[in-house]
Formats: sequence, C-alpha cells, structure tokens
Amino acid sequence: MLSRSVRGTRDILPEDVPLWRFVEEKARGFFSCYGYREIRTPILEYVDLFVRSLGESTDIVEKQMFVIERGEDSLVLRPEGTAGVVRAYCEHRLDVNDPVQRFFYVGPMFRGERPQKGRLRQFHQIGLELFNVASPLGELEIIEALVGFLNVIGLSGYTVKINSLGCEKDKLRLSDQLRSLLQGRKDDLCSVCRDRLERNVLRILDCKNEQCQSVVRSLGVLDSYLCPDCKEHYEKVKSFLSHFKVKFVEDPFLVRGLDYYSRTVFELTHPSLGEGQDTFAAGGRYDWLVNEISGGKMDIPSIGFAIGVERLLIALAGSEKKKDMHNHFDVAVLYFPGLEIEAFSLAREIRKNGIRVLMDLTGRSIKSQMRWANRLGTRWVLILGEEEVKEENVKLKDMRQGDEIFIGMGEVVQKLRNMLREKGEGLWLRGEKSNG
Repeated sequence: MLSRSVRGTRDILPEDVPLWRFVEEKARGFFSCYGYREIRTPILEYVDLFVRSLGESTDIVEKQMFVIERGEDSLVLRPEGTAGVVRAYCEHRLDVNDPVQRFFYVGPMFRGERPQKGRLRQFHQIGLELFNVASPLGELEIIEALVGFLNVIGLSGYTVKINSLGCEKDKLRLSDQLRSLLQGRKDDLCSVCRDRLERNVLRILDCKNEQCQSVVRSLGVLDSYLCPDCKEHYEKVKSFLSHFKVKFVEDPFLVRGLDYYSRTVFELTHPSLGEGQDTFAAGGRYDWLVNEISGGKMDIPSIGFAIGVERLLIALAGSEKKKDMHNHFDVAVLYFPGLEIEAFSLAREIRKNGIRVLMDLTGRSIKSQMRWANRLGTRWVLILGEEEVKEENVKLKDMRQGDEIFIGMGEVVQKLRNMLREKGEGLWLRGEKSNG
C-alpha cells in the first residue's frame, strides 16, 4: 500500500516553495525594520503552559491539543506561538536589560481539529510579540506593522476588525451581560454553546455555527461594559489608527478564541477565504499573561498577533505577486557529448559566484537539453561545443528574447552578474539578493 501523508498535513512542494520563501523573507526583513528580533521556541512544550494561558474551556485545550504522555510528563505539540514566547521571556529573564522587548517567530503549529480550507492539523504562523508597552502606542505599532507587511507583499481587499474586551472586571461585566441576554435564547444555541453559557459565555461570540451567530447578532450593540480607563484607551487606539490612515471597522462581537486576551483585540479577514473561515491574521493585548506564566513574579503588559500562512497564501493566490512567483533557474549549462568535465567546471565556477545553475547529468542530446531548460523556465542558457572549448568562449542565449552572443570564458561570470542585476533577478549569495 502506498504511504500517504497524515490527514490534516500537506507537503509543500518545490513549485510552492518560492511563494512561501517570498512571504517569510519579506516578514523577516520588514519586521526587523521595527526592531523585532527572531525567536525560535521548541515545538514541544508542557501541557500546563497552554492550560494556564489559553484557558481550560477553550476549544484548543478541550479538543485540539496533540498531547504526548512521556513518563510522568505531559507534553504537547504547540498549538499557538504566544505562550511559548512568553515562557521564554520569563524563563530567561529577557526583561533584565530592557523590559521592552520585540520578537517575531516563523514556524509550524499543531491542532487536532477538523481540517478545513487554509487550516490544517499542522499549519504555520508568522507572529509578533511586543512586551512591556501599556499605552495605545503598542496597538498602533503592532497593527500598523501588520498592515504595512501586507501592503509590501501585495495583498489587498482585506478588512481590519477591532474591538475592546476591557480589563478583567470589564470582561466579567460583559460576561454577565451576555449571560443575561442569552438565557432566554438558550434553546436556539448549539449544544456546545449551551454548555459555554455557564462555563465561559464569551466563547459563544466566537462560535462559527450559523444559528449561534444569528442569535449573537440579534443582541444589539455591546458597549456599556468598559470602565472609563479602558474606554479612554480604546478611543486612543482608534484615534491613532485613524491618524495614520489605517482603515478599520469596529466589531462589538469580536472576542478571539483564547482567554488570555484583554482590552484591544483585532482580526483581519479576506473574502477569498469564504464566510466563516475568512480570518487569516489576529491578535490583541494579553496584559496579564506574563504574570500568569511567571507565577506572579513579573507584571508585564504585552500585545501581539499571528498570521496564518496557509490562509494568507490563499488570499494572495490571485494577486499579481503570486503570478510573479516561479521556481526558475538563472542559467543552464548545455553541452555536447564528451564535454561533461568542461561543462561541470563552468557550472561550478558560476555557482561559486551566487548564481543558480542547472546542468543535465543524464547525457541527453543538446536538443533535448534545450527543451528541458525551456520547460524549467531558465532565463539564459550557455551552450558549450567543441569549437567553443577550442576558442575558449561560450554561446549565451536569452531564452525569452531569443538573442544569442558569444563571450569569452573569463567574462561569463561578470556578464551574468551584470545581466541579473539589470533584470532584478538572482544573486543569492553574499548579501546580494536583488529580488528579496
């Protein structure tokens, strides 16, 4: 029987990798401009980390974690990135030199949920975490950086939604208000939300069941639960975003699916993802999470977001940037029979200078080599025959324009480098990556 990938996972094939690399490399470059440094936390964490941080009654903790029992230890494949970054911040006392720290991460997450469009059991996230900024400037930097990144990679048509959950007391008032409003509609809720009504009523706002969404939307505007301080904070967030022309819409029913959020929460949606699963990025404040994970030793207000890479790529699928992504090689060295060593030597010299080079290793005819190079989208080919070897030159053909010229062997590398710079392509070594 043919082995297959595990349900809810997928192979990222070579033809897909260029777009993944484009997004990841743009993220690393763009977010570093804001002072964010990359952090890499383990895929394996203790279960307790997520039970404490995400909340016992969240869907992730109740139904979706991949738990591994190893002796006396209960381990889990990380279902999200924030809790691990916070743990690292606390464990290594990264606040000592400067409590304000900025981190970003790129990597796989794992949830045992039903696979759906853009959300697999192994999926990938790009996230930012900003520590020890209590003012609305934290929201401004985080959301503006996210929107700026999306603009840089060429995504349009998305919507930024925001809301405020307020402080802990505000969340309790909101919970009491919701519970009171929903008691009379209990029979209209799904079985899961009927249970949530008593255990964690805010989760009802995040339910994807159409009937539950209809009940929630009929409740009217929920805005009387914010205390004066939280209301002022939220108004400043909106004012800052408006000042810098970051477009957003307010959604009073937006809560996000994790218990650690407080005050500002936000999510970004795109219509190409389909109704009910159109969110591809989300985040918010988690002002008490550091205190919880540090066991009360550190009181650090923080904020962050995560982008679901699979969903982002679906949203990018119809963009011009997607059309520009192709897994091509810069140059192919083609050669006549008996010239394998000379061709390999030429290809080796070109590669040492940071240029991507293909060379046929199967001994096919020069005509077949040409068709092969064309099929792979090669930009230029170098054709090496006995006459060229004798005269120490090589034929250079532009596969798009059809032009052909002869150049000396000693000039090949510099000629290719000049052409690649002119076209904005290639040169992947020595920091000369011109198309990143």
